[in-house]
Amino acid sequence: MQTESLQIKTRATDFGAPRVDRALFFLWSKAKNQLSNDQLKWFAGFGEKAEQEACDLADALLQLYCNADENSLDNTREVLLSLAHQAYSIAGMSSIGASAADLLINPELHTFSTASTTSEAISATRGVA
Repeated sequence: MQTESLQIKTRATDFGAPRVDRALFFLWSKAKNQLSNDQLKWFAGFGEKAEQEACDLADALLQLYCNADENSLDNTREVLLSLAHQAYSIAGMSSIGASAADLLINPELHTFSTASTTSEAISATRGVA
């Protein structure tokens, strides 16, 4: 078990497929324990921003559905890939917003060991392809 943890730490660039949410979560795990309350409040605002982005994504999907015809099938894959990346970005913002809010509300529940947060972040980024 100890060896596996060491291997995860040494393979810091092995996060799986590149995705915005994975990058955001990894960077957040490195920085969150060093931020002031004002900075945490700023990051907590990502929850609201993620909500707005999700609504924008839903609008884009609805527009894609309403405007689809047989001639538009050629661009569908590119549009869907772009929308998937947008959804991953929203997930990353939502996760960081919730984590920042939790740090503000319950600071006593969080330990600030960078070793554990780094290995947790790397494990989380490798979790889902």
